[in-house]
Amino acid sequence: MSQKENRSECTPSIKLSGVDQRIFSSLLEGLKKQGEDLVAEQLERVVVPLQLLDGTPEQFSFKGYPLPQPTYEQRIQMKLTDFSNIDINVLGGAVRVVIDEFGQIYWFYFHDLPSFYLLLKSSIDTAMKEI
Repeated sequence: MSQKENRSECTPSIKLSGVDQRIFSSLLEGLKKQGEDLVAEQLERVVVPLQLLDGTPEQFSFKGYPLPQPTYEQRIQMKLTDFSNIDINVLGGAVRVVIDEFGQIYWFYFHDLPSFYLLLKSSIDTAMKEI
């Protein structure tokens, strides 16, 4: 695999949209209401690499990013920006979506959504057993 190929597509992962459709739909709607249409489009392609979740069911975070990722050549031509956060109220809880220097979804922080934690952890555990 050359250095210019995208390695993230080979990483075992699960689709964020497949974990909990209610929370996913609420998150998507919240992004659109804030005028974050490009981020909402990315959200539909977000995968969560198989990983340990950081935190507790009440407050946790994890890496997640859209596929396909920009290629090496595309990243060279992209205008760099500062990392930014988008905060969204979701079904009685809150989600912070972190956007990286290339304008791509990079990380998620969830607050007061313990049912999503349990579903995500279960999905990751199941996928890890299948490797």
